[in-house]
Amino acid sequence: MKQAVTIVTALWFLAGVPQTGTAQTVQPRTQTAASETARYTVSGTVIDASTRKPVSFATASLTADTAAMPVTAVVTDAKGSFTLAVKTAGRYTLHLSFTGYTAADRAIVLSDSVPTLQLGETLLEPGLTAEEVTVTAQRPLVTADIDKITYNATSDPETPTLTALEMMRKVPMLTVDGDDNLQLKGQTNFKILVNGKTSTLISRNYKEVLKSMPAGSIKSIEVITDPPAKYDAEGIGGIINIVTNRKTLDGFNGSLGLGTDTWGGINGNAYIAAAMGKFSLSANYFGNYFRSPEATAYGSTENFNIDQAHYLDYNSSSKSSGQGNGFSFEAGYEIDTFNLISMSLNGYLGGYESKGDRMDETFDRFRTPTESYRTRSTSHGDYGSVSGNIDYQRTFLKPDRTFTASYKFDYAPNNSRYDRSIEGLLNYPTYDQRSENRATGYEHTFQADYFDPITSKHQIEAGLKYILRPNSSDPETFRRDPGGEWVKEENRRNALDYRQHIAAAYASYLLKLSKFSFKLGARAEYTINDGTFRLQDGDHKLDNRYFDLIPYVTFGWQPTQQQTLRLGYTQRLSRPGIWYLNPYVNDLDPNHISTGNPNLKSEVGHSFNLSYSNFGKIFNVSLSLSASLTDNAIEQLTTTLPSGALYSTYDNIGSRQYYGVSFYGSLRLLENKLIFSLNAGSGYNKYDAGNGTGMENHGWNHYGMLNINAQPWKNGNVYVSGGIWSGYTGLQSQGSMGGYHSIGISHGFLDKKLQLSLSASNPFQSRHIYKYTGFSPEYAQWGRSDNPYRSFRINLTWRFGKTQAQVKKARRGIRNDDVKAGGSSQQGGGQ
Repeated sequence: MKQAVTIVTALWFLAGVPQTGTAQTVQPRTQTAASETARYTVSGTVIDASTRKPVSFATASLTADTAAMPVTAVVTDAKGSFTLAVKTAGRYTLHLSFTGYTAADRAIVLSDSVPTLQLGETLLEPGLTAEEVTVTAQRPLVTADIDKITYNATSDPETPTLTALEMMRKVPMLTVDGDDNLQLKGQTNFKILVNGKTSTLISRNYKEVLKSMPAGSIKSIEVITDPPAKYDAEGIGGIINIVTNRKTLDGFNGSLGLGTDTWGGINGNAYIAAAMGKFSLSANYFGNYFRSPEATAYGSTENFNIDQAHYLDYNSSSKSSGQGNGFSFEAGYEIDTFNLISMSLNGYLGGYESKGDRMDETFDRFRTPTESYRTRSTSHGDYGSVSGNIDYQRTFLKPDRTFTASYKFDYAPNNSRYDRSIEGLLNYPTYDQRSENRATGYEHTFQADYFDPITSKHQIEAGLKYILRPNSSDPETFRRDPGGEWVKEENRRNALDYRQHIAAAYASYLLKLSKFSFKLGARAEYTINDGTFRLQDGDHKLDNRYFDLIPYVTFGWQPTQQQTLRLGYTQRLSRPGIWYLNPYVNDLDPNHISTGNPNLKSEVGHSFNLSYSNFGKIFNVSLSLSASLTDNAIEQLTTTLPSGALYSTYDNIGSRQYYGVSFYGSLRLLENKLIFSLNAGSGYNKYDAGNGTGMENHGWNHYGMLNINAQPWKNGNVYVSGGIWSGYTGLQSQGSMGGYHSIGISHGFLDKKLQLSLSASNPFQSRHIYKYTGFSPEYAQWGRSDNPYRSFRINLTWRFGKTQAQVKKARRGIRNDDVKAGGSSQQGGGQ
């Protein structure tokens, strides 16, 4: 009897678990203590499988598929009976456990048509002693709902050894080629968010940020192919939302990590979280120093209609190093039951140094040299982004009815210096040149959102948003005169003052029936681009205005608990960024001249998606068919000048069409100790510049990635992954195929609080060869780059503390996912 009392007392204090997304904790309760406001219940009885007697005082809990922790828990009564009650319908996992028994899990679905489930008897197998009990809950690697697919990075044992960019290779519908270009369904025009908010730095240079960001800091990656009306309309291909780890505790917890690689790089990270009463906070830091061994490239251009400069050849080598520091901070204060204030601060500050050596040669039609020069260059840069936001949330007596008001501020410095020493070898002058640029970008965003579940079948949401983006830059270029003095080159003046205003409003309606769902919405956006380009020939005023009305409609059907069929249509926008609009002629490289086009208009694409998913405990599958049709796509057009140089600018071309299919499947065996997953797809691109240019192109792109995770011993993991992709297809370019492979092993010590990971990236391939071709009726171009590929890493992570609650924060906040980047940007097809 004394032992029974002790067990009951322990369960009373330990069975309380956090309620996902709120600041409250669920108290242990008896099987009859259902909430008065709960509408859905699950009942059953826990039975000893050997004696057929009830198991009293066992713990029964429900965990939503979208949550990491249980939303409710109870203790079975003397007859082994329990009743669990929740407020919202959805997919849940029922977890039954008691000391000395093997725990049992069961997937269930609660809906308006099935609000109550009577499960009958559930048998628990005896056999474990108290010392042997270890309760683990592993979320599926991939889940799907009506408008997105989510890759749960915390369920991937390879996560501690990967960068964020490498993790993208495992996500359905995403690919990363040999040049680190990220694609969504075969397209480069997409937007990346972090925790549902825009990141100015990622918008400009996602490659470097994601390569320096540890995958261990990521909770999940969401792929939103048909973004609903609450998202900004920018991003033809869709949205990638990176959700970072943000849990904190009643008390505190944290982690420390350190790693290195054979290229000489070093990375470290730290995380701390705490909560006390109504106040909670969390902070995260990661830093890295990276080195890239020497890479080489060479290529040639043939100008069909020019004799003197018929061939342009180049040969180059380069190496680089740099460092970066990322951080995030979140805090929340619950004023009372209905009012919550939350804030966050995050950023990334980095720098780099790159050295290059390049030889350029020009030949006539008979391969006789006509011009040559050598360029030795060194570039330095400091860049970064700091973002802060504050959210106020008001809730009401009606569950989930919410009003949120938010403000977000972004600051993005970007300073660079470029030194070039040009040695004329044949018919070309010798000189030294230096350029410096001081650029600053700000962003202010104001937003209000309202969400109301009118009934269990009807939901509405609406919102208003205003964005102000003031930006400035003042690059200067100098040339050394014969006396050794640096003289400013006034003919390269390119100062900029620029403001962008965006006003938006959206509204949507959701109808939920027993097996069907229907979501309809619209978003209106009005954009003003107001700026001045201060060039050598005077000031050029910019005053572009756009109005766009974006519809959104999605149908969903769930024939069974595990299966979902979805059909969706929306429109997506791509606004030209400032470097697309800037009329400055950049001729620092006399063989490759580029300029912007201030007359560009917003690109509008029609997006169609049909998807099917079936997610079970053993086998998961997701299949998607998609199409994107654009009549005024923004593309870079390259022609030749009489001198033989290539001249590039941007224009709204005639049309771009994309048709694709993507597949994801996973198989879990041996109680999740052996997991296979496959991510594959194929797409067809067709471009037509129109206007009599004669420029068009089409082709297929394919990819496939296989991952194998195994747990051959306690607290140990072994993983193998590999993939292959065909070359990309662009309007005037074609890329080569490529592949990757990696292996790794990890082991947890001290009850998994200390984890050691060893990994090898491409151990059987030391260099990666990437080839490309460019073409038009006027020229043909080819190139090849040779980059280091093989690397080995070691990472050590220590975790401390224990979790019981999450940072109290507003359910809704600001997302800025617009703007097609340009210039040095690498996102959104801006290269």
